Amino acid sequence: MRPVQAPPTDIFETADGLVVVADMPGVSPETVDVTLEKRVLTIRGRSEDEPPAGFSATYAEDRPADYERFFTLSEDIEADRVEAKL
Repeated sequence: MRPVQAPPTDIFETADGLVVVADMPGVSPETVDVTLEKRVLTIRGRSEDEPPAGFSATYAEDRPADYERFFTLSEDIEADRVEAKL
């Protein structure tokens, strides 16, 4: 079983809304899932088990892990305007 970690996260307020930045090393766009359901923003990611193409690990402190973080948002958030970028 892989460990589940809460990624370190920063939340910034801009003139247009909120920006959530989660640090999930080794996570590729294909393994990220961001959902908003009943005011709960959920961020999930799965880090890769293999080093990037063309590399072989000589030493590694990062271990493959699953990342998961939940945030309860205010009722003022417009769910149809939520978007995710990596």
